[in-house]
Amino acid sequence: MSCGRATRLPGFEDFAHADMLTSSDCLDPKADDEDNGCFNTLIDRNVGIFYLRGGSPQALALMRAWHARVVALAASTNRAIENEQTVFDDLWRGRGTGHRRNMTREGRAIWYRQKLEWCGMPADTKEGRSFGKPSALDGLATNGSRRVYDVCVPFVARRLRLGGLPLSLIANGHTCAAAAPHHRHLAARRTRHVHLRRATRLHLLQARAPTPVGAVARRWRPDGSLASRERGRR
Repeated sequence: MSCGRATRLPGFEDFAHADMLTSSDCLDPKADDEDNGCFNTLIDRNVGIFYLRGGSPQALALMRAWHARVVALAASTNRAIENEQTVFDDLWRGRGTGHRRNMTREGRAIWYRQKLEWCGMPADTKEGRSFGKPSALDGLATNGSRRVYDVCVPFVARRLRLGGLPLSLIANGHTCAAAAPHHRHLAARRTRHVHLRRATRLHLLQARAPTPVGAVARRWRPDGSLASRERGRR
């Protein structure tokens, strides 16, 4: 599925203005619909599927920062509970390198204060409120569309427009394999869903032609270099 086709679907018009679209590990179709891809739930964005806007400085900066963190992770001797997906999720949420395992409580607090200052947020902002807010898209937001969020990633991008791909259209590897009971709900919806027998093939998409937002599947080598830009296997 190309992003061009996705943005022509009723209910997803705002996707046309996103810098990046990601899937998530959200397993609740209702929460996915009501919270724009479970945006406000602390679950990982799934890195199996990305759509990036070609030429977006914000998206490119985020990818470069992610790559740098993956390289650092590959060189680390303490990789417990850290992987390229947790690294990406911590990055876009504005958290520091090693947030989940290697940072102390004091280190997290220092980084968070730096984030608030760099992003121009009030000093008393709670972390859950700092991840992003629905974007007005400079007046171009469409009523009834799934929302895109303005996200500030400290030292990377002050305003990245990030959207969450709908569970009713995209099943990544995790949601396909781990959420089988929920798929019965999706299969019953005769509008906007991917046939489940094809869901695993959609885990990694290949862009067949240039589009405003290109599909990108990532695969990193152990040394942190990019092994595949468009297609790969997990």
